[in-house]
Amino acid sequence: MFTPTTSPGPDPASGAPPKEWVLRSRFVTINFDILTAASTPGDAVRLNLFDDICFDAVLKRIETGPSPDLRGWVGSIPGDQFSTVSLAFYPQGPLSGTISAPIASPRWYLVHVADAPAHTIHAIYEIDQRKVPQ
Repeated sequence: MFTPTTSPGPDPASGAPPKEWVLRSRFVTINFDILTAASTPGDAVRLNLFDDICFDAVLKRIETGPSPDLRGWVGSIPGDQFSTVSLAFYPQGPLSGTISAPIASPRWYLVHVADAPAHTIHAIYEIDQRKVPQ
């Protein structure tokens, strides 16, 4: 679903988490057709967050927002009952979301648009949740 790409420019981090929380990050483009096609509970998408971090996420439900095109893709990671996958997106972008998987603890993942206003490049951040204030 995610394809690596280059940085959108010198300051792509508007809305990025504080640097001290971030273990690593990368810039990607998103194949929204894959996400849009997974629209029935039980459908799965592969979240290839980094070369060595890949989860299959299974859809629990789709939520709609105030705009008819805004979708909330809510799911989990099989085998991890406490995991959550929450992705809010428009069918052609942008997307914002979080992936929390206790099997990967103490890490969680954040996907955020990195090139506003174009909304074609997103950043994936691996966050060390031990560094996030409670």
